[in-house]
Amino acid sequence: MADKDFENINPGERKVWVQEGLYPAKAVSYKRLKYSFKGRLVEKVVIGWKVFISSDLSTGVILSRYYNLERDRSKRLHFGHHHAYRHDWVRANNNKEPLEREKIPPEKFEEGLFLVKVVTVTEGQDGEIPSSMEWSRIGRVERPIKDGEQFKRLPLEPHDSLEQMN
Repeated sequence: MADKDFENINPGERKVWVQEGLYPAKAVSYKRLKYSFKGRLVEKVVIGWKVFISSDLSTGVILSRYYNLERDRSKRLHFGHHHAYRHDWVRANNNKEPLEREKIPPEKFEEGLFLVKVVTVTEGQDGEIPSSMEWSRIGRVERPIKDGEQFKRLPLEPHDSLEQMN
C-alpha cells in the first residue's frame, strides 16, 4: 500500500463540537471557497465566528457559518430575498433591511457582539456520520447583543433566552 501504511498523515483541520443553543459571538474572519461538487463549480462564503462558551465571555471557540454563493447572468453576486446571508445581515441590522438593497457588506458582522444559533452537523455527503465525529457550526445569526447585556449561563435556549439575560 505504501505511504508508510497511513502513519504520520495530515489529519486536516480539527472540527469543534459544543452544545447546541444560543451563544454570544463576534465575526473574526471571512473567506471564499471554490470547489467542484458533483461536476459543477460551487462557491461559498465562510464567516468565522468566535463563539463565547463562558458566561463572562473569556473563553471562546471558532465556528463557521457557510453561505452558498449564487451569481446572476451578469456574474454579480445574488443575495436575494430568500438568501440566508441576507437574512443574517438583516437580523444583525436590528431586523431592518439595508437602505440600499444592493449593499449588504460583511463588515456589519464586525459591529459588536451578536447572538448566534449553534447547531450540530450529524450528516456528511454520504449520509450520517459517526457520533464521535459530529461537529458544530453556526446555524444563523439571531440578533445584536445590547451594550451591558449579560448572561447567567450558556448556551441559552431559544425558549428561555430572554429569561437568561441581565
